Amino acid sequence: MRFDHQPTTQLIRILKAGLGFKLNRRQRSAHEIAQLDQIAHTSGAHITWIEPQARTARAVPDECHQSMAKEH
Repeated sequence: MRFDHQPTTQLIRILKAGLGFKLNRRQRSAHEIAQLDQIAHTSGAHITWIEPQARTARAVPDECHQSMAKEH
């Protein structure tokens, strides 16, 4: 089950039951993160915060750049 799109009130219920889950930190406000962390701490539940890396273009090796420069 995915928890990223669950409303905060639903996540609070899950935490109060002592259960844990993974959440994307970028999809929650600072206030929500603090609130969920506090409830998890008091209930003994565990939240695993994940922060997906931004996609970047693959680096082209220097050899390719040099050979392309020589061709032009």
